[in-house]
Amino acid sequence: MKTEHKIRMTGEYEIFVLSPDMITRLLKQVKLSDAGKFVIPVRAIVPPGYKGYLSHVIRTNLNIPRTNHDRKRICQLIAEQISKLTVDQEKCFDRVDYCERQTCAHFYINASQTLYLLVTQKNSIFTYVYRNMEQKEVRLVLLINR
Repeated sequence: MKTEHKIRMTGEYEIFVLSPDMITRLLKQVKLSDAGKFVIPVRAIVPPGYKGYLSHVIRTNLNIPRTNHDRKRICQLIAEQISKLTVDQEKCFDRVDYCERQTCAHFYINASQTLYLLVTQKNSIFTYVYRNMEQKEVRLVLLINR
C-alpha cells in the first residue's frame, strides 16, 4: 500500500525560490545518500540559468540593487528555504549550510531521520503542498523513484 507524505514550506517569505523540481532533486539526493548526510554542488540542485533568473526577479520585485553578491545571497536564501521544509509536519533537514570557495559552491545537508526513513521506503509518495495566489491548496506529486 502506498503512503502519501506532504512536504510543505514553513515560515513567511517575500518570494519563494524553491521549485518543486529542486525539492525533487533534494529528495533524490537524500535517497542516494548514506544516512541522509551529503555535500552537494549547488548546480546539482539549482537548474542551469535559475540563479540568473532569480537574481532578476528579486531585483525587480523587491527593488534590491544588483551587487556582486547576488549569487551568494540567492544560494543562502535557497539554503534557508530548504531548512524550512517539513514532511508530515516534521522538519525535513537537521542541517543546511551553504559554502562558497572560489568557483565551487556547495550545500552541506543532513536530512532528519524521519525524512531519510520515509524516502528510503518503497511505498512512500511525496506531495509538495502549497497555496496559490487565490489561497487554494495545490498538490504536486514529486517523482523521486525515477
